[in-house]
Amino acid sequence: MRFRGISTLIFVPLHLQINLEMKTVELKTEIHEMIEKVNDTQLLNAIKILLSKGLDSDWWEELSKEEKLALERGLQESEAGDLIPHNVVMEEIKEKYSNKK
Repeated sequence: MRFRGISTLIFVPLHLQINLEMKTVELKTEIHEMIEKVNDTQLLNAIKILLSKGLDSDWWEELSKEEKLALERGLQESEAGDLIPHNVVMEEIKEKYSNKK
């Protein structure tokens, strides 16, 4: 089973493209600086997957066997109607963590 992201096209007026390009360079620099400070391997792998998605690679292939199985199991549960409503989950989280400090 493979999943693909949805591409979004954004049309930018010509007079704004130069400003957008400058902001893109600044944004890349800022992201690079942030990544340099990260030592969490899981976070770095998640960032790698996100970035590779933008390079037209199939993020599904980047997942471990366990991650693929977990996603497939979740989809099967969803298709079978075995779901927990968001409000129920939120209530359980509030109960579990509201008394802890």
